Amino acid sequence: MVWDRNVVGNTIARAMYSNTGLSLLFAGVQLFICAYSLAVYLETPNTVRSRGTIVYLVISFLLFAIWSIATCIDFELMFRMLFYATSPGDFYTRLQMESGVDPKQVLSNALSNIIVWISDALLLYRCHIVFSDKRLMIVAPVVTYLLSIAFGIIDLSPMGKTNWINKAGEIPYMSLFIIFSVATNLLVTVLISWRLIQARRQFSALGRDKKGLAGYTTVVAILVESAIPLAVFGIVYAVLLATIRIDALDLLKKDATRLIMTVFYFGFAALSPQLIILRVMTGRSFVRNFNDHEHSPSAATNDIAFASNRTGITSTSDSTEEHTSGEYHDKPENKV
Repeated sequence: MVWDRNVVGNTIARAMYSNTGLSLLFAGVQLFICAYSLAVYLETPNTVRSRGTIVYLVISFLLFAIWSIATCIDFELMFRMLFYATSPGDFYTRLQMESGVDPKQVLSNALSNIIVWISDALLLYRCHIVFSDKRLMIVAPVVTYLLSIAFGIIDLSPMGKTNWINKAGEIPYMSLFIIFSVATNLLVTVLISWRLIQARRQFSALGRDKKGLAGYTTVVAILVESAIPLAVFGIVYAVLLATIRIDALDLLKKDATRLIMTVFYFGFAALSPQLIILRVMTGRSFVRNFNDHEHSPSAATNDIAFASNRTGITSTSDSTEEHTSGEYHDKPENKV
């Protein structure tokens, strides 16, 4: 099928503009999370800070920095393309000429891949915490994670830039990278969700007040801890990449949709760990030793020990008035 280059250029330009605009929105949300997490960390007394929280905080700022750099590069590329293009068709021609060749674009793609790898690594670590007593459960997501790294690196190499659109009998390295990354997300999501739901049922069977579990077994907590939004957008993005064909009649529509879904997938790859880190920094999630709390004989009477306690009150059975449901009820003078 012969496409009008002006129609193609206009459609792709609109999709790219939406992509960069949404990237800025994701950057703003991450900036807020980073700033709030830092404020909570600095407010927490040294005596009650968990050693692991500083690592989470560093990862939070690292993700924000990488995403911001990639977003700035994409904005510069978009501005330059639009500024020098004489028509929508010329815009598309320039885009084709620089696609996969411009060092800045290659750097932006590399940074996006790094965000996915960091996000998946954090999710795997959380899965390792949840299944510290059953290490074999995380073998499958570890394998898919390593495969995603391998195909992601190949995709960034010249060998991976020959053609990103599926030909007959071919699957682009970009698609393989996304597919294995999504497989990692799905496996981790299912494993963590199953373990958290199982823990809630066990605690309920022991007669524990359900409010004491609200910190990490509510619907919202499970959505965040297991990164379900990332898995959902990942599935849609992977299916879209797998169904795009160079000879398809709806190629232009799918390509424009791909550009929009790209920012949602990579955006939630950055935002999902940020939300987990926010829960850790505010004391609503575990840092490590999840199973110690799950199987402890005192689990039915004592509150879960979370990452930090901004009021400096330990998690004991006689402190329930100030520390319940996995949340912190600060005194007026200690609120953010």
